[in-house]
Formats: sequence, structure tokens, C-alpha cells
Amino acid sequence: MLSYVLANKLMNARLIAEVHCSDLAVGGSHVTYAVDGEAPQTGLLLHRAGPEPIRGVIPVASLLGATLIGMRVGQRAPLLCENGSISKLIVSGVELSI
Repeated sequence: MLSYVLANKLMNARLIAEVHCSDLAVGGSHVTYAVDGEAPQTGLLLHRAGPEPIRGVIPVASLLGATLIGMRVGQRAPLLCENGSISKLIVSGVELSI
């Protein structure tokens, strides 16, 4: 499923002339998001997350992380879930970790 999400993300990627990193979900940023209108959650988006799940860390190599990477505040996207269902994802905040 992850390969499908990544392939779709790469095929639909656009070149951006001006990148405003303050509102772009990138590795090392804290991303606030909501799934299916539930309460917002915040997690640290990491490219090199360990094999064991850590509370508050979103590995880029996960369905959620692969979907979030490159999204902007206010952007919505379908989120493919492990069980094959599709949820609605919205990014409501991004804060870069320095």
C-alpha cells in the first residue's frame, strides 16, 4: 500500500517556484492534522524513524507520513489506511523544528 501512495505522490508532484517552508510539511517538522474530522493530532515527521513506533513520531515511510510529506497547511488529501479503507486527511498546522 505504501508503494501505491508514494507512486501516486510522485506522479502528481508539481514544480513550485516559491516554497514557503513555514506552511509545508517536511522532514523534521511538527505537523498538526485531522483524520475524518476527528480531534487534531500533532506529530514529528521523521525520515529516519526507528522500527519501533514512538508516540508523537510520524515516520515518512508510513502511509500517514508518505501522505503528509509535501502537504501545505489547509490542504486536504485522501489517506489510505492499513485495512484498505480511505479516510480524509487535512493539515491544519506546520511548525519547523530547529
